[in-house]
Amino acid sequence: MKIVLWTQYRENYGLESGGDYWKNKGGSTYILEGVSVEEACDRNAFDALIAKLYELIEYGNPASIHYIIDWSLEDDSEPNHRFVEEWESPCVITRKGDKFVATRFRDNTFFSGMSQEVHCIRHSYTMLPNGERENFERHVIYRDMVA
Repeated sequence: MKIVLWTQYRENYGLESGGDYWKNKGGSTYILEGVSVEEACDRNAFDALIAKLYELIEYGNPASIHYIIDWSLEDDSEPNHRFVEEWESPCVITRKGDKFVATRFRDNTFFSGMSQEVHCIRHSYTMLPNGERENFERHVIYRDMVA
């Protein structure tokens, strides 16, 4: 099974004037794969997993805020592209021991604005509380590298 989470990102445009003027600036879709049926059916384990995802994804400060607006439990047979618009790339989360690793592939499509030589870009990082990251990696895959 998998957990799909949708987020909202907002920026405070009133910060310099000493006020609050929050603007929605988009959001992301996160998909945690590898949720077992047993884990999904164990209320305590599932609640702890959802709380951990909130802890890793959400953050807030006077200038910006990123928070989860909805989530759902889905079957593994559902393709990940079903949960995003055609111009979006989901951030897929996998568990590596006690760590959560996020990976996003950004294909070079009409919407991406990438150079035509680029096939896709892969970002990967270990998720930390409050939206922090470590072990960030960025790999650019060029079209001439793809067979």
